[in-house]
Amino acid sequence: MPLCNNDSDPTTPDCSASGKYINDDGVTTDLTDRHSFSFSYNHNNSATAGAAPDSMEIDIVSSGPEKVINGNDRLGGIQIYDYTHLNFTGAEYDVTATEQGDDGKPTTVNLGPTSFRKADDRLIWIPNVGVKIKELRLVTKISFTKKA
Repeated sequence: MPLCNNDSDPTTPDCSASGKYINDDGVTTDLTDRHSFSFSYNHNNSATAGAAPDSMEIDIVSSGPEKVINGNDRLGGIQIYDYTHLNFTGAEYDVTATEQGDDGKPTTVNLGPTSFRKADDRLIWIPNVGVKIKELRLVTKISFTKKA
């Protein structure tokens, strides 16, 4: 759950969270043969009082070998829990990922829309057919832009 502040400084996010994900093959004892992903989430409150955030971002810093270890190195979906409590009610977003292209330059990939899953109060993104993220370790940012 993001921590939110009442700071009026426009240069700092209103809400933020961070976490780490480590992926290895489940067998290796070589601690260098794994990927480590650090995630930093942030959003600012909407300019419209009481509305869901206009945008959200997840910055990703990864380390590890230059290879795919297993399927967990690929982005298979995103779920933001406690949708209603975070005041996202009714909001849907378009999702993009910034990843390192084959030429080493950043490339933005349109991942498609989010949806609300009422049964467990989550904002979810599931890949559209044909949307491929090569490897999570090549993704540097995931952006959510609120639909009009």
